[in-house]
Amino acid sequence: MDEVGSNFACFKAAIAAQAKTKRREEAERARRDGWEGAESEEEVQDDGEASLAELLQADTDSAIEEEEPSCFEEGMLQDAQQVDSPPLTFLQSTGLASGKADKGSAWRDLLDGREVRMYCGTSKEVLQALFHSMCHGGCMDAQAAYDELSAHFQATSSNAGAADDAPAWAPSLSELWDSLCAIGYQAPVEDSDGGAGPSHGTGRPTAPQADAPAGVPKSQQRVPNLQLLLLLLKDMRASAHPAAAPGLLKGSAAGVVVAKQLLLAVHRMRLEPLLLSSLLNEFNVLREALVEAWAASHEHSWRAAEPGVATDLAAMGPSHSSALDVLTVPLSSRKHMAALSQAAALMLLRKLLGRPDEGQAAAAPGASKQMKEEAKSGQGVVQGAGARSEALVEELHALMGEARNVPTLLASCARSESDRRPDFWKARSVVQAADGIMWSAQVAHKLSPGAWNWYSEELKALEEKLGRLIQAAGVRKAQSAIKNNHDFERS
Repeated sequence: MDEVGSNFACFKAAIAAQAKTKRREEAERARRDGWEGAESEEEVQDDGEASLAELLQADTDSAIEEEEPSCFEEGMLQDAQQVDSPPLTFLQSTGLASGKADKGSAWRDLLDGREVRMYCGTSKEVLQALFHSMCHGGCMDAQAAYDELSAHFQATSSNAGAADDAPAWAPSLSELWDSLCAIGYQAPVEDSDGGAGPSHGTGRPTAPQADAPAGVPKSQQRVPNLQLLLLLLKDMRASAHPAAAPGLLKGSAAGVVVAKQLLLAVHRMRLEPLLLSSLLNEFNVLREALVEAWAASHEHSWRAAEPGVATDLAAMGPSHSSALDVLTVPLSSRKHMAALSQAAALMLLRKLLGRPDEGQAAAAPGASKQMKEEAKSGQGVVQGAGARSEALVEELHALMGEARNVPTLLASCARSESDRRPDFWKARSVVQAADGIMWSAQVAHKLSPGAWNWYSEELKALEEKLGRLIQAAGVRKAQSAIKNNHDFERS
């Protein structure tokens, strides 16, 4: 066995030596054939030339692909807070319970049979007790309580025109936020300091759920409660009855703050691996439902809040990769959700490239000659949401520049202030964030010929510059997927 192990170690060493030699040859070829000729082929700004020169002078060992930045933010779901149980006094009128112990037993029996509404009605106290059991009860009780609440809100939705059929109670945004935090969600410190919502992490820890498997961490025990809370919020959003659909408290400042906190929390929880593996679909559906509900109930309030939400999304998580994951939306997203994603992608690009917030007015000079001619003649001009998307494309063009400026673009993706070599993981995020804007525009109204020609030339120039570098494997993979998607959409 010792001889076999020795031979295997020698084999591994030989493979490693060959790989290192290949990396050195690739780096040398890139210096000779690709990067050194860039300055003679195109006019490049001084800062871009300096950054590329530093890249070429790097140690050949740096050709090893660096570890991808983390996309996850663990630990945002902690032990739940202890919340007092409702008194259940309404059970006395049913004759099902008398003492305190009898009330708890009778309540669980009614939940098990899904008979709460049949025997107790749908008063405010009953609905609040169901909501409490859904958020803080064991798995079986929580599911039964959700079934009762969901059925009730669906019934009121089918009779939305009748005032008598309005639900006696529905949780407000503040109550939903408080329940989310009581379940165990740990909001960032800045959210807690905003004055809308409790001071998190100071509540009394709750006892383990009765029907939870032994040895399961308390935070994991609360995942089913969290899932049901998200599903109920989605059901309430779908309700046509204004009393059941959570609004923005008529646009009040407090309502806007809580709505923003709730929306950001739904986005941020996508970064928790424990929750992402179980609740990805719920997060995708609910964040769009919240955005569209906000815009539908108070359009002016949403337009005022959208830039701040986009900025927070672009800064969310431990890295640019996590922010990119948060702001990515499905292709089927509706207009306000797609617009928020585009705005956040532009914010992330500005952050990655170290550019100031130039704004839409500065975008026009960056437009290509063909794009300017199309705008002048009216070709490719679109209306409504498409017009806004087209304006974002022009801003993106101004931010990234022409294809001949690709070396400067790469130089902007520096690793740090002291290390000006390009960070190729950052470059990949730049490419993917840019395509988040271009793809939404493509799907919404088809890109104009001028915009598409500029974008395809930009991708081609980037591919030519990075084609030989081992470190750029992630960028090449992203470019390939982008090109395939656009070719299919435009065919």
